[in-house]
Amino acid sequence: MNELDKDSFELTPSKDIIKPIKLSLKNVLEFHNEHLELVPLFDMKEINLEQKEIAHSTLIRPQFALAGYLDYFTDKSIVILGRTEASFLNRFDLDEQMTIISKLAKFDIPCVIITNNNENMFDPKIIEIFVQNNIPVFKAAGPTPIIFHQLMDIMDDFFSLKKTIHGNLVEVFGVGILILGESGIGKSELTLDLLEKGHRFVADDIVVLMRKWGHKVYGYGPMKTQKWIEIRGAGILDVTQMFGANLVENIVEVENVIFLYDDERMIESVTNFMVKDYSKTTGEFISPQTEWNDIKKKFLKIQDEKLPSIDLRIYKRIIKYHPLDRISDYTFQCYILGISKALYPLNVSLSKNSSAIIEAIASRYNTKKVGFKLPMEERFKRPSSPDNIYFPPNWMESKT
Repeated sequence: MNELDKDSFELTPSKDIIKPIKLSLKNVLEFHNEHLELVPLFDMKEINLEQKEIAHSTLIRPQFALAGYLDYFTDKSIVILGRTEASFLNRFDLDEQMTIISKLAKFDIPCVIITNNNENMFDPKIIEIFVQNNIPVFKAAGPTPIIFHQLMDIMDDFFSLKKTIHGNLVEVFGVGILILGESGIGKSELTLDLLEKGHRFVADDIVVLMRKWGHKVYGYGPMKTQKWIEIRGAGILDVTQMFGANLVENIVEVENVIFLYDDERMIESVTNFMVKDYSKTTGEFISPQTEWNDIKKKFLKIQDEKLPSIDLRIYKRIIKYHPLDRISDYTFQCYILGISKALYPLNVSLSKNSSAIIEAIASRYNTKKVGFKLPMEERFKRPSSPDNIYFPPNWMESKT
């Protein structure tokens, strides 16, 4: 692990995590029943689906509960009944089945789904017990694994950790790129430049980050601002009308992070923080006329928790590790909702074509992802001398 990796940091502090709102069974059916194709086995007027709350992403196949073990049964979770549960119940006579189901129906279950259209494998009185206990029962044509994974995907989307962040999100060569930086640094203009090159737009100004399946991070734009981009001096533009629907993506996996900065703005932001906030918290007065080197030394000693913005935390690392040697992989390790990502600081004052650099980063990422190795540093470590210029490249390659 190199020095930069040791100095990794969380890009999305836990205190800013978005808490999920209440999810009702009615919400699930309104947004997703087109794919689930659930058919009610009860009178829809009898049960208020809006009052049936789903509080957990867990789906329950109640084999243990049917066998009598009800400890740790999770309330407010969807129950799925397939062939396995039906064949187990059918080992008992109807009275015993009704006793088993009556115990299960005492829990707060938002709904029961019978897969494979197998409602005939359950006695009508079994379904009636659920309905009498205000538990909706549906049937689905799909097999149990398909219905289970469809519902798991829906539940994970809703209950997964989420966080909003100020930035832009684009897809470059199929790679999700999150662009960060201070307001006015040129994030939207860079996004527009990438769109003109044929890359895809996801979100502008506000990006919602979501941890999917516990190990991936996805990003999308808020519903009100999807497909819109704000360019200073030009106003709010409709990306779909300007570039076509093919260059708009609703959601994409975030795979790399770009942080735009310039030296002058960085020095100004750090100095303003030290003059205003640092003086208040420590009692040590710092004048705006203080030498930058003195400000920098004090700034680097401040812990991340005391830095009020992501920008300042990244500035701290840029100042600490700049300048690196030119052949090093100049990336920081950051965490988005606990998932490790590479962050590339991009100095816009030194970059004549920032969009081309982002394309190169995306291409390099794709190259690594498909298994190619990029032994750049090994090439630079080879013995060299002025005489080497007389040997053509194919001669040099044959010796390695």
